[in-house]
Amino acid sequence: MTRLDGVLARLRLWHILALFAALATWSSIVVPLGEGPDELPHFTIIRYIVRNGHRPATPNEHEAFQPPLYYFISAGLTFWINTDDFVIKANADYDPVAPDAPKTLLLHTRAEAFPYQGWALAWHLMRLTSVLMGVVTVTAIYATALALSGERPFALAAAVCTAFLPGFIYMSAVVNNDDLATMFAALLCWQSVSLLLSCARLTARRAAAIGLLLGLGFLSKTSMLAFAALVAPAFAAAAWLHSGRFIAGARASLIAYVVAVAVSFWYFVDNIAAFGDWLGWPLVLSANAVRTQQLDLGGWLSALAQVYRSFWLEWIGIALPAPLLAIVSVFAVLAALGLLLRVARMPRDWRVLARSPRWMAVAWLAVLAAIIAASWIRWTQTVLGTEQARLFYPALSPLVLALVFGLRAVHRRLPWVLAGVLCVLAVIAPPLFFAPAYAPAPRIAALPPGAQSISATFKDKLRLIGWDVSAKRARPGDVLKIGLYWESLKDLTDDDWLKIQLLDAGDRFVAFKDGSPSAGRDSTDSWRRGERIASLHRLAMPPDLRPGVYRLTVGIHPYGRKNWFPIDEENMWIALSDQLVLTEISVE
Repeated sequence: MTRLDGVLARLRLWHILALFAALATWSSIVVPLGEGPDELPHFTIIRYIVRNGHRPATPNEHEAFQPPLYYFISAGLTFWINTDDFVIKANADYDPVAPDAPKTLLLHTRAEAFPYQGWALAWHLMRLTSVLMGVVTVTAIYATALALSGERPFALAAAVCTAFLPGFIYMSAVVNNDDLATMFAALLCWQSVSLLLSCARLTARRAAAIGLLLGLGFLSKTSMLAFAALVAPAFAAAAWLHSGRFIAGARASLIAYVVAVAVSFWYFVDNIAAFGDWLGWPLVLSANAVRTQQLDLGGWLSALAQVYRSFWLEWIGIALPAPLLAIVSVFAVLAALGLLLRVARMPRDWRVLARSPRWMAVAWLAVLAAIIAASWIRWTQTVLGTEQARLFYPALSPLVLALVFGLRAVHRRLPWVLAGVLCVLAVIAPPLFFAPAYAPAPRIAALPPGAQSISATFKDKLRLIGWDVSAKRARPGDVLKIGLYWESLKDLTDDDWLKIQLLDAGDRFVAFKDGSPSAGRDSTDSWRRGERIASLHRLAMPPDLRPGVYRLTVGIHPYGRKNWFPIDEENMWIALSDQLVLTEISVE
């Protein structure tokens, strides 16, 4: 027995699940609230349901077009928590392109700090619910692999490659209805594969269980409708393989569909009543950015490449470094080669394949993956922002099984080599990939070379100790980079904001930015006495700005109010009584 065989002999599914739950929970703590894919609108829908007792029906809530089950579950778990103090604070310095700009969509305050209270507590409970859904998903994929192969090592490899997939961990750590849809999809794959491989009778109870999962899937995400086309073929194939009585398959299919409709029909009727369409399509189109120009070949390739990268790990500000992406891509290529080898060795007689429960189950999974891919293509032709692997998660079971199966066809140890790589990535992802993307503003010991030293006190809270600017001569459309260096005079408890302005000769502003003094990296209520904080701000010059000399000013005010802090600085010009003039900018 090799060392790997010894490890596998001791490895249990619960070990994998416990480590996955720990990693996903850790990630849910590291990732600031609202920074997951579409996480903010998912949370606000849940909050809306708690406050109003029904789901929203207008595009004012961006994700209102989604089926409601995930939101009802989360609302039922958190209705007892008061979230009245929740405020959306958009990060004015967010820029997904500029490498030196923050990648956080929101400004995060001490209201999110542990011990969690109010809306932050509710949000973290919702995230833990997503983690539990991920646990069920991993379990279902393990059960599917075990049913398909009959081999525990294969099933364990599939479970590990799912549980330690950094992209899956990230999605399982945030509030998103994809987590519920993925769970029901994995359960349906397990039940369907077991149905095809089992010699047991097609009982009404089993059909009703599959119908229940199908109906709940319909209420989780629209893409789960793909399974509606696959349930009847699964029952028919099972009847063909094990009894030859098609009437049994037809009866089981009817039971499953009746149960699914009974569970979910109210949602589709509600859509017809409200929008005149069973899917609520008018709301779908009004709530999303509709694509106005079809993608060319280059656009499709770019979209697919982004989907591929996000399968391993990619989101705003977060990505696997190129060398690590290259390593996991080697496994993807080897898996594809392995699958081609297996296809080449398949029997050429389709009648032999049609009588093989295992090949029928594989074919069923392959058709599912093809339908999900087709639905993604159609969705991508309709709206923008679909370049995300989570939209393929209803087919996560066949994708992971194909990866493990293909690697095993090349060498039986390869799935475990990939599992080891993914395990390492999963452990290092929170501190090395997630945390840096959401790091606070840098604390400094001294001003950097070239910075202009000053001492301007705002109220009794903050002191501006230095500044620099990328250029004092600019053109319309240019972006000024303004470095500001602060000292906290006390432990701050308020969220104070900085307004940067460009004033003309008549003290009228022609450009401004209002946001955190940290340039969107953190909020002032986390600043401690004596800390020195560096911030880099970006101010865009209007493209129609007239030539002339303008004054660059800064002022501090409490969030949501315009009662400006008094400024104590004897050697610099104070404009409008509350704006410190840093320098003049000449626009050509």
